[in-house]
Amino acid sequence: MFQHVSILFVDCNPLQSLLLPVVQFPTFMSMFFALKKIPEVYPEEIATGGILWFHNLAASDPYLILPLISAGSFLAMIESTKETMMASNAEQGLYIASKFFEPFRLSHV
Repeated sequence: MFQHVSILFVDCNPLQSLLLPVVQFPTFMSMFFALKKIPEVYPEEIATGGILWFHNLAASDPYLILPLISAGSFLAMIESTKETMMASNAEQGLYIASKFFEPFRLSHV
């Protein structure tokens, strides 16, 4: 049994899973600090540069539309992958995932 399981993990390196976060970390930190500094550099543009229902980017969203959209899209993503993960047939899971992501494909633009 041990030999059978060890054959599956011959080329498995646990440190490989850390490679992508290490590469992404400098980009994430530079974006974080740049966004944090925007109100100091462009204070007037932040106060008057909004669109649609949010005209002042320095104020919080009074209608809570953006948090609700974010929460709804997160819930839709979880629900769609739940069906994919629970599908007994891999092809059926890919079919379900492809139907969910169909509206988001760039080829329709």
